[in-house]
Amino acid sequence: MAWRSKYVDWFRVVQGELEELLPPLSDAEVIDYVTVDDEANIPLGDRSRPLPALYLKAGDKGVTLAIRYEDKSNMDHLANVLKESHSDQRKKLLQELAGLDARYLTRLYRVQRDSAKLELTRNYLSGRLDEQLLSRLLDEAEAQRRGGARVEEGRHIYHQPTHISLSFIEVSTGLDPVELREAAGRLKPVLELLLGIRTQREIIKERLEKPRKRVNLYRDYVDMINEARGMGLISAERRRELDRQWRENPGDRDSLIADVRELLGLRK
Repeated sequence: MAWRSKYVDWFRVVQGELEELLPPLSDAEVIDYVTVDDEANIPLGDRSRPLPALYLKAGDKGVTLAIRYEDKSNMDHLANVLKESHSDQRKKLLQELAGLDARYLTRLYRVQRDSAKLELTRNYLSGRLDEQLLSRLLDEAEAQRRGGARVEEGRHIYHQPTHISLSFIEVSTGLDPVELREAAGRLKPVLELLLGIRTQREIIKERLEKPRKRVNLYRDYVDMINEARGMGLISAERRRELDRQWRENPGDRDSLIADVRELLGLRK
């Protein structure tokens, strides 16, 4: 099994560029992630954060590097980037993808019926991905995973449920550490954004906390206008007016807070 050790050197090349985005593995741990099919799938998350894996394939003529999603849980996690809660992150992700050249591909695979080999079913230039295409790609991955009857070229065809593998970005280089390092460097901002996608639990928690934050902000505002009233800086009528403006004009709340802080002589 000495051939597995070649992956240690290639992983260290990639790690030198991706740094803290990769787990700090020992040589033995890297080797443990090498499969009998002569490839390495190194998980970047766990059950609490179903993140993608770093994929490496070192052959006689070159090295393939990919950010790969294989389980339903981590594909569902990727799909969160399409939600409104990730609009800014999605925009940045698509901008980073648009800057990649034609070497960088987005590929969907499924396991062939009679073997464990992967069959390529969709192939796109990563730089051409947009929100609509990404949504279609994830829908296609889920449809292939679940199987069932589908209409193809006017015929109803039944597909068995199958294992799916999505290379969100895949790039091949020569057996050149410098070339692989450069390719990994181009992947870094994309991987950083992918690892930052919030889980469904985190999204729900964020939604639940927002009303609480608004209440706390209102309490702070009420404390300030009460203090201004107590110091004789505003009349009772003005205090009631400020409270009414807060409730009726949500878009003016920042300026209301700034005005009251200035009235109290507080720094902004």
